[in-house]
Amino acid sequence: MGEQQQRLARQQGIALVVSILLLLILTTVAVGVAQNSRSSSQMAVAGMAREQALQLANGGQERFIDDQRLARGSSLLISTTGVASAASPLAGVTNQVEFIVESSCRRARAATASGVINCRQSDVESRINFGRNNRGSLAVTSGVEQPVLISGGG
Repeated sequence: MGEQQQRLARQQGIALVVSILLLLILTTVAVGVAQNSRSSSQMAVAGMAREQALQLANGGQERFIDDQRLARGSSLLISTTGVASAASPLAGVTNQVEFIVESSCRRARAATASGVINCRQSDVESRINFGRNNRGSLAVTSGVEQPVLISGGG
């Protein structure tokens, strides 16, 4: 009977060790799955924040260009002088206009004589910071080409 009790005690000890090892393996797998899930949700939130920032920058740029045009009494030209930077009413969007050059138009103008119309070419940049502690930055730059009469005539 002493030998049987020893065998039973050994089997119980082995069962305990196997149970602890299985518990350790399952815990490790569960922690890995939880971290993977957390990383996936963080990436999804970051992607959503970037998409929202892009939409805000695009909307801020469109509104800025329209406000520039309307400030000149329904003129189709935006200001290329005196506008270094302007804050948009949309949250956190800053806009900047940079005049590049006045030269011949890139697009063909069908009903104009040559040498009568030039185009002002400018870049409008809208910038927004986003994400946790505004660590992300996104800029949208658009080229604006505005036809103008050449002062010397044709």
